[in-house]
Amino acid sequence: MKKFLLMLAMPFLALSISAEEASTLNAVCVDLKSGDSKYVAFSDQPTIKAEDGKLYVVSAVDNKQLVLADLSDVEKVSAESHIFTPTGIKPLVINGKDVEEIYNIDGTKATTIVPGRIYIIKSQGKTRKVVK
Repeated sequence: MKKFLLMLAMPFLALSISAEEASTLNAVCVDLKSGDSKYVAFSDQPTIKAEDGKLYVVSAVDNKQLVLADLSDVEKVSAESHIFTPTGIKPLVINGKDVEEIYNIDGTKATTIVPGRIYIIKSQGKTRKVVK
């Protein structure tokens, strides 16, 4: 009797595992022939386009280009489970203008902003010095 119940339960066990795996898919992955991979979270609502020999992954929310690659360099595009590690850097807005790049005073690109230091902010084709 126990074997019979176990045999009946096996297909449902396989279905529950497959459903669990499917629910963890959270990103579009673009694998390049160079071995590099680009991930775009489903929360960005990615739209995949191919035009003029290029592959574009664009956000349906704000039409921002998230990935650009030559079609000849693309190995495959798939949905995958990916752990996105936060960088701790939030988009910086100064006087209502989006910031494109942030540099330290010595000209190296800044990865974190530390209060009390001077930074060079590049936005909308202009640069300015800012003390944070």
